[in-house]
Amino acid sequence: MTPFVVVLGIVGAVLILVGLVGGGFTLSGSFMPGVGMPKVGNWVRLPCFSVGILLVLMAIGLGFGYNPNTPNPSQAPVAATTPATPAATTPATPASAQPSPQFANADAVVNQFYADITDHRYSAAWALGGDNLANGASYATWAAGYADTTASIALGTVSDFGSDQVQAQLSATQLDGSVKTYEGTYTVENGVIVAADIVQTS
Repeated sequence: MTPFVVVLGIVGAVLILVGLVGGGFTLSGSFMPGVGMPKVGNWVRLPCFSVGILLVLMAIGLGFGYNPNTPNPSQAPVAATTPATPAATTPATPASAQPSPQFANADAVVNQFYADITDHRYSAAWALGGDNLANGASYATWAAGYADTTASIALGTVSDFGSDQVQAQLSATQLDGSVKTYEGTYTVENGVIVAADIVQTS
């Protein structure tokens, strides 16, 4: 409790006494020692009493509302802010973080290559050798060539010409429902198609 609140309460109490007894007494104590209160008329007693009550109530209210541990608003901790993360963008090139799985033989690679195209996993097919069969086209152009025309690809006969070369026949169903057939020879090294000679048969 601050000294101001204490003085406010004492002054209010003195005024209440003046209002009750009409003055004519001397104060003692550490705050106002030896202060004499003169006699006052009846017309002054009521205002003194009223003001005294008001001052005492203010002192009580300020005394109960005072808390020395209340933090200063200017010293309140500032909440940490997290910087905004920029929105992810779709890369123009296929993701290459995950290496292509190594298949047991060449025909497995060719089968998986066309399965990835049918399932629209163009980045996986690109990693299996699509970049070697694109004739210099970019990944986006190569992938769009399949996405805009081909609904599915089914492999027919696959014949092994050795550990790294197979011949395959395939049927490509177009988006308009028509079917085109192809035959080609594929060369596979280290689980990737490195070359192919493909001709349309119908």
